[in-house]
Amino acid sequence: NMVERADNIAEGIKKHVKWPVDVIVVDNGSDLKDSPPSKHTAIRLEANVQTTNGWLMGVEYAKALSHAYGYCYMAYWIWITTSEYVETKDILTPMAEAMIADPKIAGVSPYLTSDSLPKTWPQLYKKKGASNTDIKDVNFLDNLATLWRAEWFDSIGVFDPDELRGFGVDTENSYLARLSGRRVVVHQGVSIRKTSGVAYKMKRMNADKRKRGEAATNEMRNLLGVRYGGGKFETGYTRWCVQSCHSQCREMTNRLQGQPCQRSADTHRRVI
Repeated sequence: NMVERADNIAEGIKKHVKWPVDVIVVDNGSDLKDSPPSKHTAIRLEANVQTTNGWLMGVEYAKALSHAYGYCYMAYWIWITTSEYVETKDILTPMAEAMIADPKIAGVSPYLTSDSLPKTWPQLYKKKGASNTDIKDVNFLDNLATLWRAEWFDSIGVFDPDELRGFGVDTENSYLARLSGRRVVVHQGVSIRKTSGVAYKMKRMNADKRKRGEAATNEMRNLLGVRYGGGKFETGYTRWCVQSCHSQCREMTNRLQGQPCQRSADTHRRVI
């Protein structure tokens, strides 16, 4: 139900990004009577399958493209319509180049502009005095135009589809990356704007904000609490950062273990 913001993202990418990229817009059950879906839509879902499974539908389509056309993706670039493409330049290429330069980088995000809301995660903003080529290690990333290395992302099963509303999937993946000796970083030279809750403000959500937030938080607590048996919340917010049960984490790292892409690799630079 956020056609304007989906168009903003797709058009920003198509206009400015020079790096090889395929754009897959997933329409997750839009039901606006007076507006068609984004003109860039690749997948139209009749039902709203919730945030995480919307992302997974895009990833599965990307894998189908990889098989059909014989190329491998180097990374998955995960967006959501709380994000906006606000730069008038290519924001993908610097992140892709950083990922290629350091094989230990599992995920890299743009920094959040100073007018992004809410200001809950200070590590996602630009570090004072940082140069445009710096990258900053952080404890976790949010799925706000985050670039995940495909080889590693596939090996952990991408996202857990049972974490329907998306609370905790990015934090859990960030933890699994750090546990395996990988890095999750924020690039200090490219940015996006985040406006949390914008769909509620535009009366597009078809859900009560408080009730959905409570459901998402409880879902995260229950799933990750059972999976890991303990943990704590970082930055005073309801995002889980696991600190214990390494044997269970190793088991989790092997869930839905993917096989490395063996197709032609001229396109190992390609991003979806």
